[in-house]
Amino acid sequence: MTQVRRLRRRLPHGMAGYLSRSSFRLIRYCWSKGMVDEVLGVDSAVVERAKQMVLEYRQLSARHAVHLSVMEQNGIATILSFDPGFEMFPGIVRMV
Repeated sequence: MTQVRRLRRRLPHGMAGYLSRSSFRLIRYCWSKGMVDEVLGVDSAVVERAKQMVLEYRQLSARHAVHLSVMEQNGIATILSFDPGFEMFPGIVRMV
């Protein structure tokens, strides 16, 4: 069994179909370096909160809003990202 298949089996139900092969490589790399313990899923509450964020912060992309909504729902305030777009949201610390 390949590493990608093993990783797909560990993801929350239904999430594996939404990720590209390159996303799996990134997640696998982060797991191998001990940077990630868990991959969090997206449910309807996350999507609803993301919609609210996009309406409130017009310059925020839908993709950023989903990430931020998942973080908010799970009490996470720090994100590892090269994207400075996350800095516009109050209370979020971006690590590079």
